[in-house]
Amino acid sequence: TDPSPRDTESNVEVHKLTHTRPFKCDVCQKTFTRKGLLEAHKLSHTRPFKCDVCDKVFNLNRLLVRHKLIHTGERPFACGQCGKTFRMSKAALMGHERIHTGEKPHSCAECGKSYRLSYDLSIHMRRHTGERPHLCSECGKSFITKSSLENHKVIHTGEKPFKCETCGAAFGHKANLQRHQVLHTGERPYKCKVCGKSYLQSTDLKAHMHRHGATKPFMCDLCGKTFIYNYQMRQHNIKWHTAEGENLPGGHQEIHTGQNQYSCSVCGKTFAYKNTLDYHMKLHSGEKPHECKYCGRKFILKQALKGHERTHTGEKPFKCGYCDKTFSVNSNLKRHERVHTGEKPFKCDVCGRGFSQANNVKAHINSIPPKQAEMSAGLFKQLLL
Repeated sequence: TDPSPRDTESNVEVHKLTHTRPFKCDVCQKTFTRKGLLEAHKLSHTRPFKCDVCDKVFNLNRLLVRHKLIHTGERPFACGQCGKTFRMSKAALMGHERIHTGEKPHSCAECGKSYRLSYDLSIHMRRHTGERPHLCSECGKSFITKSSLENHKVIHTGEKPFKCETCGAAFGHKANLQRHQVLHTGERPYKCKVCGKSYLQSTDLKAHMHRHGATKPFMCDLCGKTFIYNYQMRQHNIKWHTAEGENLPGGHQEIHTGQNQYSCSVCGKTFAYKNTLDYHMKLHSGEKPHECKYCGRKFILKQALKGHERTHTGEKPFKCGYCDKTFSVNSNLKRHERVHTGEKPFKCDVCGRGFSQANNVKAHINSIPPKQAEMSAGLFKQLLL
């Protein structure tokens, strides 16, 4: 049946409240469209529901009931497959059961990746939107998750509550302590399923697996040599294609030829390839023959110019294999893809911890006290022998 004129008029009046929001909290000045919503909100200020065991207070009775399960130890929700129990809610049990069924009903509309829990999908979506809602009050750096923010805060507080019982080394995060303790036990928990070789870190195993697949996606633009990781290519470029490497002994070419046939007339550094020498000479002369037609900026390498000009044209030919995000420079794509793969190719020489970006390694090493760094580095190197 059609609604009566009185019902229609009532709906209009309720709708009008969304514009006026006449119900105002006298504590925080927040406004509401309905009196019932205001009354429910006021409980967040008074928190009238108190735990009789630990005196913790809550604004809702259901939150208090759930909290009390911590004290009683009651875990009423049990998995029929493995027997694992849960305290909080049936929803937690349902999410766990999907581990057994393989069900991942929550799918990302951007890249198609699926998740067991809606919460995991919401966190994943922030990688697409760029949303970082958790802000550090000390330095202004923002994070995708609250746990990431809490881990970051240790940098400012200097707090290191996790202590190694063997050598006394202290850490800000439990995961770092666990990673460190492997140095004492000699345990190598990450094992290759192909050849059986074991590793201290998961990132080391990932690098090893590349060798089985013979994939070396990073190619030097100057000499064509390929590498498993981007950082290896950068180290190669510094050693063989820049003036910074002139004091570094040994090299890939010398393994094959025993000598470098092209010599720099300025500093005496030698090279195996003429085009490498040509590039090196431009570092001395300051010559930058490749000029951007849009802004006039100059570059030594033509490849560098091409990458720069894409910032003007908007061209982004490098597409992520995991989502639809595109990039103007291949190195930026590789850096982004580590978000999906979890690859951490930059290693700390002190503890072996891996990082996705080189500058994060530097910050990590600078945070380690010198004495602790020296002791841990010695243990780490012994295990690598």
